[in-house]
Order: sequence, then C-alpha cells, then structure tokens
Amino acid sequence: MPAKANYSMARLERCFVVAGYGHWNQTISHRYVRDFRQQIVPLLNGSWCCLLDIRYWRVSTADSWQSLADNTRWCLANGLVKTFVWHDNDSMVLWNLHKVTTGAVERLQGNIIYSENINNLLQQIADAGFCSLEVLQQYDGFK
Repeated sequence: MPAKANYSMARLERCFVVAGYGHWNQTISHRYVRDFRQQIVPLLNGSWCCLLDIRYWRVSTADSWQSLADNTRWCLANGLVKTFVWHDNDSMVLWNLHKVTTGAVERLQGNIIYSENINNLLQQIADAGFCSLEVLQQYDGFK
C-alpha cells in the first residue's frame, strides 16, 4: 500500500478523483466526508462524475458506513451522474463499497462502471465529456 493518508482527492475538469487507502473507521469517514464536500464545491453547478480508486482501500468498520452512504446520496442530489470504480477484484472491498453506497446504487441506474483497467476507465470518462483524456493521463495519481 502506498505511504499516504487515508484518502486523496483531486478535481480534474468535471471529474472528481478519490482514492482510498487502508482501513476506515467512523472518525476517518467523517473527516473524508467533510473534506470531500469542501473540495467538490466548484463542480456543484452542473453534472459531474467520480472516479473511485479502491485498489488500496480495505474494509471499513460498520460505524463508518452511514456517513459514507449519506455522502453518496448527497452526491447524487448535487450533480453526480456517473461513477467509475478502479478496483483490483477484491470481493471484500467490492462488498464494502456496496455497503457504503446502499440506496444510491439503484439511483445511478447502471451508471456505475467497474474496471481493473484504468486506461479503459479514463477513455470512458473522456468519451463522456467529463474530462479530456490528456488531463486524465497527466494526473500522477494513476501511476
């Protein structure tokens, strides 16, 4: 696992990139939601997508799920129209992601794209018009 904080965030045009690291508890989840909402503000005047990098994220404690699920619903109410998930096919992590997005996945109605291939996701984000492929490819968080 990279030596980083519990998460990183970046705005790339109309794409918000989030990477999670390690195990999360309620304290980390609350801090994440606070930071997320502060950094997402410039995108709230229209539709946007989120690229979640969960390759290094691990199972969260049950007490963290509610704030993360609430944040997912908040995102949908504030312009999130598509989510791209970069994963390493860890079934426990994917199950955990499902737990923290309960009630929101259904509202995205198929607009969640899962892939182990970052280049595939970046191309889809660019094709959908959320961010230019050049900007996405230059972002060092995908290396």
